[in-house]
Amino acid sequence: MFTRHPAGPPAPRSTRSDRTVEAVDPARAGNASAARGDRPGPSDDTPAPPVEQVIEELAPSRHGIVSIGQFRGAGVGDGRRDHALHRGTIVPVHRGVYRPTGVRLGPEAELRAACDATGPHAVVSHRSALWLWDLIEEPNLIELSVPLTRRSSRGGFVVHRSTDLVDDHCCVRRGLPVTKPARSLVDAAAVLSKSDLKEAVEQALIDRLVTVAGLRHMLDDVGRPGRRGAGALRRYLDARALADARPESQLEPLMARLCRDHGVGPVHFQRSVCLGGRTYRPDFQIPDALVAIEVDGFAAHGTRDALTYDLRRQNDFIRHGWLVLRYTRSDLRRPAQVAREIIEVATRRREELRRTS
Repeated sequence: MFTRHPAGPPAPRSTRSDRTVEAVDPARAGNASAARGDRPGPSDDTPAPPVEQVIEELAPSRHGIVSIGQFRGAGVGDGRRDHALHRGTIVPVHRGVYRPTGVRLGPEAELRAACDATGPHAVVSHRSALWLWDLIEEPNLIELSVPLTRRSSRGGFVVHRSTDLVDDHCCVRRGLPVTKPARSLVDAAAVLSKSDLKEAVEQALIDRLVTVAGLRHMLDDVGRPGRRGAGALRRYLDARALADARPESQLEPLMARLCRDHGVGPVHFQRSVCLGGRTYRPDFQIPDALVAIEVDGFAAHGTRDALTYDLRRQNDFIRHGWLVLRYTRSDLRRPAQVAREIIEVATRRREELRRTS
């Protein structure tokens, strides 16, 4: 509260030598700046660096994006920033967010700019987060999340206001704040189609970004009744043919569902088989019929070593009396036909084994 004093003669104007400077612990000041993510500004005795130098130092680590806060933290005032803007040194991307002239922005830069424009608590989320985790193709829009209690601006992107976004659900990837994979899948389940959600979940399992148990834990944490998408993700996990097992390719869940839905069985997934001192794990097997089932993508034999190993493994199975069936993605588009073929082969093999036993 200010106290009004009687008017008197004006006080003499102070000079730099007259000012009282409060001592600041450099270590404490540095820690505070680091916690905010600020760049320490220049001292009174240090001339402000050229705008071009600030851009050269800051932009590469931020995907070519420099915000008004970054400029100020580097000692570049608004007047000098505006002068650089008029000279064409920088170009506005959003309000208070800039890029160097002539620099083409990639997807990560667009996400960085959107986060800077939205506010310090914004994180990449939903489909944008799944793309950042390499789980889906690049979406045609940018999606961010902010805590419900925080104000945010928007422009050209979607900002979700969340009541349950906490620090433990977020991390940094490629220099960008982003929701973790499990949280990203729960959020995106509200906006993805069923088929896209299934593929994203399986890819996250393949890439060892999540576990089924971890997804269930996240659903328990934030999947309150009425939350969009939570029911769809929970139903998929409950109906998943591989249960909690982790696949090694997108084709394995398809084959597991084919076998379950068309009565092929009993079929074991990724169970070890010892043949002549070597241990193998075929994708699927029907052990009482000595039938191994492999599902192959185009990358299955991507190298000479991989092809050599795969052929040697198949020969080992055949030498020890096993029959190996191989299917591709195009085969699995005819699930009923594939199921009949597996059942017929397994039945015939069981009869042969009984006759020779």
